[in-house]
Amino acid sequence: MTEKRNRFKQMTALKDRLAAEADKEHDEAAIEKVALSKPFAEAMAIFDPMGVAMDWLDAYCNVSAHKIVAMYGPKAVIDCGCGTHRFITGPEHISAYLLDQMVEYPSLGLHDIWMEGESEVGLAFRTDKGVVRAVLQIAPDGKITRSCCGFKQ
Repeated sequence: MTEKRNRFKQMTALKDRLAAEADKEHDEAAIEKVALSKPFAEAMAIFDPMGVAMDWLDAYCNVSAHKIVAMYGPKAVIDCGCGTHRFITGPEHISAYLLDQMVEYPSLGLHDIWMEGESEVGLAFRTDKGVVRAVLQIAPDGKITRSCCGFKQ
């Protein structure tokens, strides 16, 4: 996980450096070469679903709704089965929902985490009302497109 992030940072730094050099020379072709290079394209395509899930839980534990909202894609849906079943969409509604959940069910720590396919991560965390189970569907750009949650049976 750390190796992938370091590689991504290195490739981003390389792109920025080459873009700055190209800008100095007014050489737009150099920027295109960097953007189309295989290592750069591979680095940009890498995302770490487990890392996204852990960042999500970290933000939840720190009652940071704005950080979690930023992790969701623009058309994301939350399918909540905690208490009354409901669907939440839109950044404002997701933010309000998350703040309510963080107050009602504060996390007492990670219980379990697992992969469900290539782009879904399941995680369970303890609360004073039981274990909440969440599954995050993550797009290739690293944004969460759907999350489903509820108390572990």
